Amino acid sequence: MICPDIILKKIGTIRTPYKDVSSDVPIQGQFHPGSDGYIELLPGYHDACRDLDGFSHIILVYRFHLCTEEKTIARPYMDTEQRGIFSTRFPHRPNHIGISLVEVIGINAGIISVRDVDMVDGTPLLDIKSYVPRFDSVAAGKTIKTGWMTPYLSGQSEPSTTRTRSENEWSRNHR
Repeated sequence: MICPDIILKKIGTIRTPYKDVSSDVPIQGQFHPGSDGYIELLPGYHDACRDLDGFSHIILVYRFHLCTEEKTIARPYMDTEQRGIFSTRFPHRPNHIGISLVEVIGINAGIISVRDVDMVDGTPLLDIKSYVPRFDSVAAGKTIKTGWMTPYLSGQSEPSTTRTRSENEWSRNHR
C-alpha cells in the first residue's frame, strides 16, 4: 500500500522566554513549574478556543523546528546512557514532533496564556488537545512501568540535568 505524503499545517506559534537552545530550556515543564508563555493562534483558529476555558490543562502538539537531524539512538538529557529514541522525549525524532502538558492561565482573542512551558520561542504549534485525566492518564490500580526513567522518577537517582545546556555543549555530548 502506498501512503501519500502527510502534510501538517501550523495553527499558531508558541511564545516562551527561551530564545534558543542555549537558553536553559526546561526539558519538561513539570520539572520547572512556573515558566509562563503564550500561544498566538492564527486568525482562522480563534473560534476553535470556544469552551477551552473550562479546562485547566491542555496538551500542545508541536514541531521541533530547530532540529535538523534524525536519530534512532541518543542520550536523553536526564540520563548518561544512549537510549532508543522511542523510549525518550528527545527532539531529534523521525518527524520532530513534540508534546507538552501545560496549564491554561487565560484565553483572550486567539491568545492562550499558559504555564510550565518547555519549548523554544517561536515553536510552530500543530494542534491542541484538552487534557482529560480519565483519557490521558492510566487508571488507578493499573501497573505503570517507566523503563530506564524509573530511578529518576522515583527519586532513587538524580538526573544529570533537567534543562538544556549551551548549544556547543549539547552538540558535543549528543553525537
